[in-house]
Amino acid sequence: MSASPQPTPLSQVPHAETSLVEALWRYRVMSLVIIAVTAALTLIATQFLLGGATATGRFAVTDPTNKDSLQMGVVSGPSYATYTAQRAEFAKSGPVLQRAAEIIAAEGGPDHSLAMLRGAVSASTKADSGVVVVSVTASSMREGGEIVNGVIQAYRELTADGIKKQREKQLKALRTSIDDLVDQIAALPGQSGRQAESLNVTLQQQRTQESTLVTEMARADDGVQFVDEADLDARAPSELPRNGLIGLALGLLLACVVSFLRATDPVQFRRAKPQDRPWRAPNPRSPLAAAATAPPLPHQSGPSHPVAGDYRHGGPLSTTHDLHADIAAERSGPYQFDEPER
Repeated sequence: MSASPQPTPLSQVPHAETSLVEALWRYRVMSLVIIAVTAALTLIATQFLLGGATATGRFAVTDPTNKDSLQMGVVSGPSYATYTAQRAEFAKSGPVLQRAAEIIAAEGGPDHSLAMLRGAVSASTKADSGVVVVSVTASSMREGGEIVNGVIQAYRELTADGIKKQREKQLKALRTSIDDLVDQIAALPGQSGRQAESLNVTLQQQRTQESTLVTEMARADDGVQFVDEADLDARAPSELPRNGLIGLALGLLLACVVSFLRATDPVQFRRAKPQDRPWRAPNPRSPLAAAATAPPLPHQSGPSHPVAGDYRHGGPLSTTHDLHADIAAERSGPYQFDEPER
């Protein structure tokens, strides 16, 4: 008695490779759902998370004290870059933002708190550019532009006020020194002599400095070369089309990965319809396998009983005995179809 053939493991069964296009077409409904959901989520996130408008303004800084009596030492490229970075930090400082809120409210705009402005206003600069860029993210372009212009105006006002106070302080100290020199000269026993001449020269120099300071105080130095204010009527560019295309691309990529994994998954292979399965090892407990190993029926003389519709091996099976013989021959091979799952 010959031994029955051993089942071939599923992992060793040869079957046709599944292409990516075939996998997408097989799970086309699932793929369309994944693409649509990903694109919709991208658009929703863009609308609610990135729906604000960003207004931008810029101004070029200059050292207002570089060529006068309040020299700050900005005489080279590195020192000028350092000075620009410092002015950018000053542009988003508390005093500037507080003054900007007052300016906006005075012009009929909404009231903004200092905490709100700290979170909305940003100032940056590029190396060796001397330009400070002020950006504000708000619900509309007009609201953001009002804040940007208010911040730039507040920066100019506070810078000019700071320079003016420094000059007033320096002028006061200089006039005090001049009064002391005048008193010293008046206290000398004689108006001639080396000491009197030295005091008179110093007095003349300080009076020249006083005249220069008075002339400088008449100027309104705000530390700005030019200003590019934000356009209040500008239209915020929409990011929905670009992000929608990105969502479609991500959805297509995700659909390709999921469809291909499903198409090549062994679990999905076992759940497929019998007619869609490749050849694999026989199931020893199936009824057809039992019929194939059963002994043939005795040959009966008389008219044969053809089986309609079965044309295996080049012609119809004419008798029941031939049917059993064909099944036995076919089931003795290494691969066969399984019975449909019940």
